[in-house]
Amino acid sequence: MEWIEIFDISLLRSLLRSTAPIAIVGMAAAICSAAGVLNIGLEGKMLNAAFAGVAASYYTESMWAGLVSCRSHSRNYDSSFVWLTFIYTRCR
Repeated sequence: MEWIEIFDISLLRSLLRSTAPIAIVGMAAAICSAAGVLNIGLEGKMLNAAFAGVAASYYTESMWAGLVSCRSHSRNYDSSFVWLTFIYTRCR
């Protein structure tokens, strides 16, 4: 087996599939940085929303329910941090 046989199209597909979520989070971090906002919790938000989506799709056996759960969980997760930050800064 030659070393060139390792680098076939399936390796490229798996590389793109596994690096796409991290690349999207990296682009979001770059946008936040350009806007002047330090957001160090992007990877945690991504993992939390992904877990909610997988759990919902497992229990409901529906891909669409998992997608909706992932998106709504991500939105609620972000808005809860906004409200907690507002309340914390308001009390000081």
